[in-house]
Amino acid sequence: MIKTIDTWSKGYEILHDTVKFSKKNITEVTSKATFNKEAYAPVNPTDRTDRTDRTDQSYRYTARSANEVNAFAINTFLSLGYNDFSSCHQLKVLAETMFERFKTNYLKCRMDLIYSDSCRKFHIDSLHMRSITTLIGPGTEYKLTKNNCEVHHVKTGDTILLKGSLYPGKRSKVLHRSPQISKLGIHRLVFVMDY
Repeated sequence: MIKTIDTWSKGYEILHDTVKFSKKNITEVTSKATFNKEAYAPVNPTDRTDRTDRTDQSYRYTARSANEVNAFAINTFLSLGYNDFSSCHQLKVLAETMFERFKTNYLKCRMDLIYSDSCRKFHIDSLHMRSITTLIGPGTEYKLTKNNCEVHHVKTGDTILLKGSLYPGKRSKVLHRSPQISKLGIHRLVFVMDY
């Protein structure tokens, strides 16, 4: 993992061009994809791949290795109707780095297809660390302090690492939120890993 700017002491770090999710390589899956629901639990009870359905969909899995992160990404892409599996390998490489860097033996993974204005308020997560990679749509917004009015935006394909309130040492003051998209008629595909 190449650190372009060492801002980790402040509570965040941007990893540039972490994942390239080419819209040109995305095709809709015409038949319902096979999805192992016992291994990867969808948050929404409905498992629909109909792209006209504008309901947010979220899948979660606790991975014990980078290979499990890769398998989870493949299964969720299939379930959501995408087939750009080169991105899955890039997410696996990111997970390998996270396992090594943070010396954790698990990563809680989440893949979200979002049409709504989720996570509207700026906040700090109650966990050790979170990585957010936006594959499609506008990236995460963040502010460097609570009183700072300047809002920064993470580029699509970049990953932001954020210290949570449980991270040891000095508490982070960096707040983040999802961009507001419901009135824009667009969607986001976001991959999250945390512990």
